[in-house]
Amino acid sequence: MITTGFCLMTILLGSAAQSRMWSRTPNFNFAEYLDAGVVVPGDIDIHLSANVAAPESIERYALWIAEQDPQSPDIRTHMTNLAVMLADADRYEESIAQLEMMLRLPGRFKPIRQSPRFRFLGDLRFHEGDYEAAIDAYRTAQQLIHLHAGVLDPEQVRTVDRVIRAKLNIMRKETYENKIDTLTSADLDQRFTLYLNEKQHGRNSANYAERLLDVADYMRETALSLRLPPPRRPTPSPKGSDEERGSRQYYPDARAPADTIAQERLNRLRRATQYYKAAIDVLEDTLGPDNPALIIPLTSLSDTLNRRGQYRQSRNLRQRSIDIALEAPLDLADRVNIIVSAADSFHRRGEEIALKYYQMAWNLLSEEGETRLRDRVLGEPRLISGQLQAIRLRKVPTQSPTLIVRYNVKPTGETSEILVIESNINTVRERLWLSQIERLVYRPKWTREGPRGYSGLELHARFILPSPNR
Repeated sequence: MITTGFCLMTILLGSAAQSRMWSRTPNFNFAEYLDAGVVVPGDIDIHLSANVAAPESIERYALWIAEQDPQSPDIRTHMTNLAVMLADADRYEESIAQLEMMLRLPGRFKPIRQSPRFRFLGDLRFHEGDYEAAIDAYRTAQQLIHLHAGVLDPEQVRTVDRVIRAKLNIMRKETYENKIDTLTSADLDQRFTLYLNEKQHGRNSANYAERLLDVADYMRETALSLRLPPPRRPTPSPKGSDEERGSRQYYPDARAPADTIAQERLNRLRRATQYYKAAIDVLEDTLGPDNPALIIPLTSLSDTLNRRGQYRQSRNLRQRSIDIALEAPLDLADRVNIIVSAADSFHRRGEEIALKYYQMAWNLLSEEGETRLRDRVLGEPRLISGQLQAIRLRKVPTQSPTLIVRYNVKPTGETSEILVIESNINTVRERLWLSQIERLVYRPKWTREGPRGYSGLELHARFILPSPNR
């Protein structure tokens, strides 16, 4: 059953509910593949220490395994344990070699023991950045799970999730044309996991709702990862929708890929919306309309609708999540985080209702005497718009590039009085970076009298230098 903690563990101050970050490398725990139940000589310690496996135990274990009969029933377990110890010691290439040697051993084996070993190999390949090989290993593990446990085994979902993550890492380096093909393939895997979850738990279960949220987050994240091709030359903007005008105005020489990417991005945001709504419907039916477990789905759906330009619906969902938070038995910090996150969302769009919620958060913290938390949340400069992009240089400079800017922030959160303190870069690039600063939005500094600004903030530009060999 979903508890209050389910929805609050991932709420971070000043941001919407955090997605599962499908493009992030999984936090591999190689120790899960260690079988400490096998018998080994007394001078060998196969238990992993707090840091790494003892080097002397690794060497003694390797020599002892080499002396064993290859037909020994436990030889595969010992070799897997050695691979785990090598990985724990950051000796990944040796670990992969050891594991592949074990998987090539002749003779019969139990699929129930072999499938985790192939998943372990996939994890090692993934960790080393060989995503194609990782997918091959995961698919073999998936087939073995199907053989010994059936298609509905929960390990299927866990393995396919790793396949999806590997595909998303492959997609990063692909051309625009291939990105969508890779995403389409990953979409099929996602639908398969949703099918498995539905068969295991039923459509009206909290587990199925949580999987719907996983898929919705995946759709939203992959939509936002799709970037339009770099601009070529500007042309007059013809009549049409905003999306069509953007494509025609800025991407005349890459119209086809630009249109395709823009349409795919929009479609994925639409599908994310559908999955979020389906998950919310299930949670409302199973937990009730005012359960705090709805806060993250409502916030995520609000963010998605905001990106689609449906601001009124987005605002209503944010307000509903605040209403739930105010009535639910939550910690004060959690309640304030939800309110301030909604206020930031409104403030980025320039809506005056944001000031109402900043004031609400200030009042809650003041009434409870939480002055430290209040000053940290509403008394320090906090950027709530997108980060500044690094300045890309075409040539390797003769001296270290520098651009330092000082500016103030108005009570409305907008930047003002931008002053260049130090600069040794091209004037055009300097002006482009300053134009980014002009578009920054900060959370207002709040006091008893209301919003106040900041003064004397400094920013140091980041630079991307070309390769010296170019």
